[in-house]
Amino acid sequence: MDEIVEAAQRHPAIAPLLVLGPHEQEFLAMNGRFSL
Repeated sequence: MDEIVEAAQRHPAIAPLLVLGPHEQEFLAMNGRFSL
């Protein structure tokens, strides 16, 4: 869980994505709506 917190701190804009499951994250990534 610590790595998730660190990632959220480095990229505050993606913090809401952390509540999504991996499938939702993949879906958004495939659509290119978020560039990390």
